[in-house]
Amino acid sequence: MPNLLLELEFAGWDFFGWQKQPNKRTVQGELEKALSQIFQKKIKVVGVSRLDRGVSALSFFCNGHFPEGIPLDRLTKALNSLLPREIFVKRIKEVSDDFSARKDAKSKIYQYTILLGRSPLRGKLVWELEYPIREERLEEVKDLFLGKKDFAPFVEIKGPGLCEIKRIEIKRKGKEIKIMIEGDRFLYKMVRRIVGALITYARGKITRDDIKNSLAGKPHKPFITAPPQGLVLMKVKY
Repeated sequence: MPNLLLELEFAGWDFFGWQKQPNKRTVQGELEKALSQIFQKKIKVVGVSRLDRGVSALSFFCNGHFPEGIPLDRLTKALNSLLPREIFVKRIKEVSDDFSARKDAKSKIYQYTILLGRSPLRGKLVWELEYPIREERLEEVKDLFLGKKDFAPFVEIKGPGLCEIKRIEIKRKGKEIKIMIEGDRFLYKMVRRIVGALITYARGKITRDDIKNSLAGKPHKPFITAPPQGLVLMKVKY
């Protein structure tokens, strides 16, 4: 059976993340249900990332081995007719038999959007920040996260968590602050913890040493974890 790579876009606020869970509405669950309906047999796919509950994606990849017989353009249309409106299959292509959307990913780029104020229209895709921050302070500590290091203590999980953060870019546009983070891999809630630490520092609630200590697993003042709705997986590099 050919190995097919699917590129998806989805709004994640009504899903319990990507990965299938019992009695939970997930993106993987909806996709596999639609695929199984088309092929009349159980179809499984592997995603590039699990993604937290409420996180969205502009470009998310998954792959699986599918029965032959349906042209890819027809399969794309069939899936989009069955999937809920929040999920859209952008394209499907055949890849080598040993290709894995998860294992072959070189890096992922996430964007986190913060709105300085409130917006009922944009509230599902931003973190509405209703307290003042010193924006220039965001740039002062982003270097602490760059490079290859064990992020397990930072996200408060056990076991090794070696990740490499390649770049962090912070841009202001109108009332929005966009934080772009690229890395080879990410742990559970890692991007949201980084954003939360940056904002807590920009409020003057923690110091540079607190962030250093959190990365080293040492005692530090607490900082918030940014909410999921502002986070979008923008791009995956293979």
